Amino acid sequence: MTGFPLLVLVLLLQLGSALWSLPAPVNLTVSSLNFQHVLRWDPGPGSPPGTRYRIFRGLNRGKMKHFHKSTGETWFRVKLDPLKHHHLTVQAFFNNTTSPQSSSIIFSPSADTTIGPPVFSLAGCGTCIQGNISLPFPDRKQFDPSFMVWWRKEKNDKEDHLETRNRSFILTNLERGAKFCVRIKIKTRLNPNTLLSNWSCTFSSPEEPDTEMLLTGVVSALLVFVPVVLTMVLLCLRYTGFICKRRKARPQALMFLMKGSAGHVTSHQPLPVVVPSRAVRHLVRRSERVQKGIVARFRKFRASVKAAPLRFCAADEPKRRLYRID
Repeated sequence: MTGFPLLVLVLLLQLGSALWSLPAPVNLTVSSLNFQHVLRWDPGPGSPPGTRYRIFRGLNRGKMKHFHKSTGETWFRVKLDPLKHHHLTVQAFFNNTTSPQSSSIIFSPSADTTIGPPVFSLAGCGTCIQGNISLPFPDRKQFDPSFMVWWRKEKNDKEDHLETRNRSFILTNLERGAKFCVRIKIKTRLNPNTLLSNWSCTFSSPEEPDTEMLLTGVVSALLVFVPVVLTMVLLCLRYTGFICKRRKARPQALMFLMKGSAGHVTSHQPLPVVVPSRAVRHLVRRSERVQKGIVARFRKFRASVKAAPLRFCAADEPKRRLYRID
């Protein structure tokens, strides 16, 4: 009888654990762009906070293997072989309690991923436009993509198109100097989920410059630049003395001597008080010596004239001319 209550207690504990087990995650989806895959799900009803999740992957309903990492988020980035079909499930666990695996979804990267618009560049070449295309994902030979190219003249609704497997293309027979817009879409036999690029515009040849504006700018620059240059040249020539030579300032004492030698010096003109330089002092001393010599000779001549006797000529006595006998 003692074993019966114990058996009842064990059954009640198992029933409670069954009633309180974690619910499996629900609503599994995979979002994929250019072979970058993200698995998303919703927690099961009543999942407690802090629940973590394991992601399982299998091939063709084979044995399911879980990824090494678990996550506390409701999304997980998965890496998958692009040419195989994958079965994906999610399992929740909290403390020592584990939920059943969720319903599996099948995902094939090569057919289910969304291929984004290609990246391309354009360059005008006269009456043509050259283009180069790059894939938005690592190159995979098994896809063998082709490219649909549409183009139209700007502000024109009429479109032309071509299909090519080359990564480079040339649009010919275009109007020179006109602006054309291009957009491209990738086309594959394995995946129809491709996105069309936006319009990208360029000129078929470089836009011709406005000659009138260019000429106006050149003339305006010359009108401003040439007078400035001429003014600077004239100032330089004036400063260096090539034109409009400035008269050199002469010492005041030297000017006085020059005037004195010309007979313009009078007794009432005072001698200017200056501090002559060495050369001027030399000239002043020399002029003083010359003046003293002239005065001495004049005085000597005057003294000799006064000392000499006067005689009358006998033949001309009536005229009484005087002759001085030296």
